[in-house]
Amino acid sequence: MGNYFYNANCIWIGAFFTWIGKSINKNSDRKKYKESLNLLLNHFAQGCKNQHDSIRRSLKNSGLEKGNDFSITFPTIKTLTYLSDLDLSIFIKYYVSNKNKKLKSIAVTQLFETIGNINAIQIEAKELIEYFRKESGNYETNYRSSLQKVVSLHDTILNNFKVNDHSPNPNSMDDKLIQIFERWSQLGENKNSIFNTYNSIIKPTEALVYEFDKSTNSLILLDLVIPCHEAYINIEKIYNHLIDDYKRYAKISYKIIRSCINHPKTI
Repeated sequence: MGNYFYNANCIWIGAFFTWIGKSINKNSDRKKYKESLNLLLNHFAQGCKNQHDSIRRSLKNSGLEKGNDFSITFPTIKTLTYLSDLDLSIFIKYYVSNKNKKLKSIAVTQLFETIGNINAIQIEAKELIEYFRKESGNYETNYRSSLQKVVSLHDTILNNFKVNDHSPNPNSMDDKLIQIFERWSQLGENKNSIFNTYNSIIKPTEALVYEFDKSTNSLILLDLVIPCHEAYINIEKIYNHLIDDYKRYAKISYKIIRSCINHPKTI
């Protein structure tokens, strides 16, 4: 199954925000506290934007029809750790002004809920890709195994004609099977992808089996193409499920961009 990437931010950013955390602990000055938190929240919003943009770019190249494994760039949000560790009561005490304090406290609480939600997404995304990588890997193993048997049967049929120095009867099952593989062999460097082998070998071979259901090799081929067909359908479902979920993650990250910046400025 595809790869799962975590792009850590530069080391100096981590050190910078560690310094901010220490400054906040030592200095209760409200202005200093707000300035520090505004930096954190702005970097957090930028991290969400980067994550959103990276996911969207990755999704354009992911999917069976692209001939690629499911590969998503999912950058970590460095400031998420610092914001998740902040004490809500201290945040309200030093960040929220007395004017309309009740409403502003609600806004801060919603902001903390937003941070908690994005933190949960990071965990969910990692667990999701790991789980489906294993699931898809099992189906892909079954698919490749059955596909290789189809290829071997084709090679055997073709070699028999070569050894006996004659060609199959035109429009016979053997002739059409050989033509299927000839067309597939011309697809180029991505011909061995799951998408191309399924659409160029398995699907037409399955149709061929039902067309020549009384042929000697039809039952043999049927037993080989059915596992390929079932495995492909399951792999396709997994890919579509992952793509839908990561689109959802990207959408949530996009919404958080404004949420994390606008709430503090109204407090």
